[in-house]
Amino acid sequence: MNDVFKVDPDAIYDDAALALGLGVTQSTLARARRTGELRSTRKGRRVLYRGEWIIAWLEGNATQRQQKGATDER
Repeated sequence: MNDVFKVDPDAIYDDAALALGLGVTQSTLARARRTGELRSTRKGRRVLYRGEWIIAWLEGNATQRQQKGATDER
């Protein structure tokens, strides 16, 4: 994945576009939804995400890893 995938906070993304753009699997997205880490909405059979929800999910994962790394070094 050499191309940059920019997430617009005001845009709407579906499962396929998000998985392809971020280079993650559909099951990764499903797990994040189930655990409540990634907010989503369903319209018919489509699962949709607002860009701001995606950004919050990505930033939340980065924060969790930084905090875990800080506690592991003690």
